[in-house]
Amino acid sequence: MSTRKINYPVHLTLKIDIPLRPRYFDATPEPGSGLEDFAKEWRQKTVDLWNAGQPERRPTAYVNYAAGDEGLEAMYGYEPWRLERLRHLKTLYDPDNRFAYYNPIIPPTSRL
Repeated sequence: MSTRKINYPVHLTLKIDIPLRPRYFDATPEPGSGLEDFAKEWRQKTVDLWNAGQPERRPTAYVNYAAGDEGLEAMYGYEPWRLERLRHLKTLYDPDNRFAYYNPIIPPTSRL
């Protein structure tokens, strides 16, 4: 299958998908408890360890598990045509940027 037909960059690679973002299910940590800071620190250490184990590979993140501090290229692919295509489609189908909630593709000229 041609990679030109796939926007998600790592469909053609075998990998273990581990969600590395802090999640809270039933409870929100008490303000000042340090739990959120602990989770963020643990996530960063785990991501760094994961990436150090495959130094020849650029970091990637599945968009639904991205914490928001990854670059768009890590989520959508490092080849320039990928973001160009996604931004073009975003401009066509969401010109008012209404679907910009989670790790958005910002169009080249935002109409916000």
